[in-house]
Formats: sequence, structure tokens, C-alpha cells
Amino acid sequence: MKQLCTIFLLLTSVQASLAQLSGPLSGTLGPGEFQVVDTIYVNEGDSLRLMPGTTFLFNWFPFKIYGTLLAEGTETDSIIFTAIVDSLPRRSWGGLQFYPSSGSGSRLSFCLIELAHNWDGGGIRCTQASPTFENCIIREN
Repeated sequence: MKQLCTIFLLLTSVQASLAQLSGPLSGTLGPGEFQVVDTIYVNEGDSLRLMPGTTFLFNWFPFKIYGTLLAEGTETDSIIFTAIVDSLPRRSWGGLQFYPSSGSGSRLSFCLIELAHNWDGGGIRCTQASPTFENCIIREN
């Protein structure tokens, strides 16, 4: 019986910590909360699908999209891109940055993009790219 309690406590403490992200991302991610601890990006030719209920908590770093980003939440289960407010003196992160190689294939729906800032823009920067945004809230950038 003592061994069972030890295993339960170990599983409980693992669930309390957030998964940390940095570097290249592809495939499917989520749902869940993820802490971004360095720049994240989707490489040219790769795609990343975010599931409804996914939250990205950024610590200053941007999300650079050179490939395809499919972030399609639902009306009742959105996808959130925001800053870790308590850990940032400036309350911001680098925003979503779409580059020419991302083209027009990226699609974001029912997403919240907030508290972003960078020298070239705010929540979203598109450099010769045409992502589609539907039913998204973009605020405080």
C-alpha cells in the first residue's frame, strides 16, 4: 500500500509542471498548456497542427512560421497565444511572425493572440505571407 501512494504522488507532481517548448515544431501538438522558453518555429516544408484547447505561454520569445501553421480552435475551445504576465517586466512576447516561405497555407481560427510586441509589429507580422484568420481575437498587442 505504501508503494502505491508514492507512485500517485509522483504522477501528481509531474502533471503540475508545464511542458516546455523551444526550437522547431511539427506534427500535432495539444491540447494542453505549454511554456515557450526560447524561440519556436515551424520550418519551411513542415506543418504544425494545434489542437483546440492548446495554450502557449511565452516568455518574451517569438513564434516564427516558415512552413504551415494550422491552429483551428472551436467556439467553445480556443487556442491561446499569450505572455507569462507574472514573469515578464514588459508583459509581452515576440508575436506570430509569418515569413515568405509560409505562403498562404496557414490558417488560424478561434484563436486569442494577446500581449505581444516586437520591433517590427505586435501580435502578428506577415512578411510576404497571407495566412487566413477567422473568428480570432487579437488584443493588447
